[in-house]
Amino acid sequence: MNVGKTLIRTLMIPDPSTLNPNDPLAEAIRKVNEFGVGRVIVGKEKVVGLVTTRDLLELIVQECPEGCPENIMKDVLYAPVKNHMVCSPSVAYENDLALDIINVMVSHDYGSMPVVDKAYAPKGIVTEREFLLLYQDLPKTHKVKSFATSRVATIDSGIRLEEAVSLMIRRGFRRLPVVDSEGKVIGIITATDAIKAFAKFIEKKNPSFFFGKKVSEVMKYPVLSISPETYVNDAAKELLDKKKGSFMILDENGKVSGIITERDLLIALHHMLHMQAMKTGE
Repeated sequence: MNVGKTLIRTLMIPDPSTLNPNDPLAEAIRKVNEFGVGRVIVGKEKVVGLVTTRDLLELIVQECPEGCPENIMKDVLYAPVKNHMVCSPSVAYENDLALDIINVMVSHDYGSMPVVDKAYAPKGIVTEREFLLLYQDLPKTHKVKSFATSRVATIDSGIRLEEAVSLMIRRGFRRLPVVDSEGKVIGIITATDAIKAFAKFIEKKNPSFFFGKKVSEVMKYPVLSISPETYVNDAAKELLDKKKGSFMILDENGKVSGIITERDLLIALHHMLHMQAMKTGE
């Protein structure tokens, strides 16, 4: 079976969450938080843009680096989505092949792509996570250690949430391991956790749900870890089963020695599918 020829329509999340270009950013934050996909398509009849968790968090820390006065917060929350969306995003069509779209996502560092019909109407969205399903039809040939990131940035549990978000934005990370004074991993903070906290701030109209909150109050624990000797196929299955975006690789002292993420597994899949195509001559 040539897994790379799987049609996108069989992998995509159908009936995606959408916004109108003039909808307020507050609605984008609500939808990103509620639907848990990390991005929202702009354009109900024709795709014109995309708003991601990263876009929203980048705006928040840019406009409110040390807290957010009410007047500035209103300007941020009620600004139209069209002012901050990624315009004319790359899209996939329902009958595109999986390998073709993986090529695009890996080469351009995309975490997702809207899926459209011939009229450019939104029909679905495909993220890194959906492609991990393809591993079930591939032989076990590569291990986590070949694709894991070994240089991992960490943060102290006492750091404020907005500082952690700023670091994620600057370094292009979606998650950061949280360590204690001895450098042992005690939790993980993700962009999703941050947007949930900000959505709570909006709902309750209480800045303390985001600004000034310590990472230790928001982080998830215990941290899920994996052996570097695990096959990437099994790692992908575990991420899907546990509905997580990464696994830590820990040494014997509980310190982080690596991380394997959905992104890393997409890159591994990209490599394996190209190897398969070369062997079959397709």
